[in-house]
Amino acid sequence: MSEWRFWFNSQRGTLLALAIFLAMFAIYLVNHPAIVNNGRIASPLIVRWPNGTTEEFPGTTAGDLVRLVEGSGKSVPVPMPK
Repeated sequence: MSEWRFWFNSQRGTLLALAIFLAMFAIYLVNHPAIVNNGRIASPLIVRWPNGTTEEFPGTTAGDLVRLVEGSGKSVPVPMPK
């Protein structure tokens, strides 16, 4: 029993850091606006172009590669490179 207490006391800072990380990550997952069911990103993609204008593109599936063309307002799927 004393070995367990010694181990816990020596690892207390590491365990506290891990607990804080897990709590913050759980909060992030719950509150992040782009995470939804079935891997679909609900919120639109908002792009700020180099000339300063902003444009919204419809949400897409997480992990997809898309081409965004300035002024089109459409996201075009692009095949993943091999």
